[in-house]
Order: sequence, then C-alpha cells, then structure tokens
Amino acid sequence: MATKGDTIGFAMFAIFCLTALSSGLAAQDASNLAAIRQGRKLNATVSVIAFDTNGRFLGSPEVKLFESDDGHKNFASRFHGGVAEGIPYGDYRIEARMTAYSSDSKSVRIYQQHVAVILGLAVSHELPQIPPNLPGRITGHLPTSKGFVRLIGVFANISIDSSIDSEGRFNLAGLSDGKYLLMVIGEGGILTSQPLTVPYTGPPLEIDVGRELTVPVP
Repeated sequence: MATKGDTIGFAMFAIFCLTALSSGLAAQDASNLAAIRQGRKLNATVSVIAFDTNGRFLGSPEVKLFESDDGHKNFASRFHGGVAEGIPYGDYRIEARMTAYSSDSKSVRIYQQHVAVILGLAVSHELPQIPPNLPGRITGHLPTSKGFVRLIGVFANISIDSSIDSEGRFNLAGLSDGKYLLMVIGEGGILTSQPLTVPYTGPPLEIDVGRELTVPVP
C-alpha cells in the first residue's frame, strides 16, 4: 500500500516532469524564433511508423513520396529505416507502403524539431466494386438540421461523413476494414462518440445522444 510519503514523492516527481517538459518546449520555441530572426531555415527529424488498420504494429514502411507543398520537392530518398533528418519546416504529402499492404498517403505538417508520422496500412486485396455501407440511427436528443455523423479511422487516414434525416437515420458508405471512432456532431461540437470496428457484426447500430452540447456564443 502506498504511504503518504510515496504519494507526495510521486506528486513532486510529476510536477518536476511537467516543469521540465514546459521548459523544454519554451526553450525550443525560443530557439526557433531566434533562428527565424537570423534568417536561418528550420529543419526537423521525421520518423514514420505504420500500423495495420486494426492496430497491429508493422514497423517502418518504405517512404515512396515525401513532397513539399512549396516547391514540390521530394525528400523520400532521405528516409532510412523510417527516419529522415534535415527536413525543412513546412507542409508535405507522404506516401508509403509495405509488402502485402496497400499504400497510404496523407498530408503532414512539419513544424517542430522531432515529428512522428503514423500511417495505417490495409492488407492488399481486391476490393468489391461497391464497398459495404453501414446504416444507423440516432436516438434521444436529435441534432438540428446542421448535425451530421463522422466516422474517422483510428489508424487509417479515412474520414466518412453522413447527414442525419428527420428520424435520426444515417448511412456510412464506402467502408473498409479497421478500427474507427464514430462521432455525432452538432453546431456546438461533438455530441457523443464511440469506437466502432468494421466489419460491424453487432445489433442494428443505434447511437444515443442524451443532450445537445452547447457552446456560448460571444
């Protein structure tokens, strides 16, 4: 059983860690600002790792494209074992793959000294001509006409939206296997959310919204 001294010691350690982290971030910001004032370019070390769409760790994928939005220069050749150094700050488009998996691509922003890029790779197989869909219904407090449902991949770079009809029904189309977060969103923000695995094998999908989230209007 933890003693009072142990609790105090842990709290002091946690405060020390938070203080050190804040100091480190402040020092990095100050260093970045100084570099900008001196007209120097800021560079980052970028690490890329991959999971499959159900969350199994795969390791470092082969980076086929790491193209800057400004100038469209491809830095893919700088990646070795999933790590590249000297990547200039900016916005990029990455595409990477692994054997037996489909490639994944997404936009990434590089604006700190060490950046981790997480990709979700699906097992490579022939997809049906029309991917499956998943109907569902909102119960409880229905969002206003501006509400919608959004399904976001936890590992894969996938986002699917659906409107909600007057009876609370929605339909998510074009699904692929994997782990997702399903959100019901209204004008004030996220009303409720829940994890969801595709293929879905549970009962008819119903999402209960107990109350509508409201945000004060300035």
